[in-house]
Amino acid sequence: MKQLTPMDSHFFYFEAPNQPMMIGSLWLCDQSSAPGGLVRHKEILQYISDRLNTTSFFRRRLEQAPFQLDDPYWLDDENFDLEYHVRHVGLPQPGDWRQLCIFTARTMSRSVDMERAPWEIYIIEGVNNVEGIPPNSFAVLIRFHHAYVDGKASLELTTAMMEETAEHEYGRRDRVEVAERLPTKLEMWARTTPRMMGQTLRSMKAGLTVGRKGLGVCAAETF
Repeated sequence: MKQLTPMDSHFFYFEAPNQPMMIGSLWLCDQSSAPGGLVRHKEILQYISDRLNTTSFFRRRLEQAPFQLDDPYWLDDENFDLEYHVRHVGLPQPGDWRQLCIFTARTMSRSVDMERAPWEIYIIEGVNNVEGIPPNSFAVLIRFHHAYVDGKASLELTTAMMEETAEHEYGRRDRVEVAERLPTKLEMWARTTPRMMGQTLRSMKAGLTVGRKGLGVCAAETF
C-alpha cells in the first residue's frame, strides 16, 4: 500500500468542478491493418485486459486515511471492473476532426470517480472524415487523474499498452493477479497517527516545490 506523494496529493486536493485535474492522450487507429480489416470491441477489451495483467498499476484506487487526517493511499481494487473503465462510443456523422475535438474536449473537462481506479479509455468509432486518416478508423482517448500519473508517466503507460504488430496473443497471462488486502481501521490509524505531526511541514515543502516549478515554466516561456 503506497501513499500519495505530497506533490500528487496537491493534484488530488486541487480538484474542483470547474478545475478537473485530468491529463490524457488521443490516438487515431486505422483498423484496416488488423486481421480481417475489423477490430471488435470485445477484442479490444480482451487486449486491454491482457496488457493490464502485466502490472497492478491500472487497478489502483484511493483509500482515504481516517477522517482524511492524512494523505490517501493507493490500494489494489478487489472489485476492479474493466468494462467500467473502457467506454465504447460513436461520433455523429460525418465524423470529422471538429466533432472528434468537441467530444475530446467535453470528456476531458469532466473528472473521474475517485472511488475507483482514476482512469478511463474511450473507444471512439466513426472517424470517417479526418484528412490523412482512412475512413472507418477509430480513435482511442486515454485519460488519467493527475494525482495518478504525471505527463511523462501517462505517456509511458499509454505507450506500454501498444504493440508493434497486429498479431496479439489473446488470453495470455504473464503474472498471477493478486489484490492487496484492505487494511483494517486499526491499521489505518496506526499509519495515520505518527504522520499527523509532520503533515503541515510536508504540505509546505510540497507547496514550495510546486511554486519553484511554476516559476521555472514562466521563466522558460518568457525567454
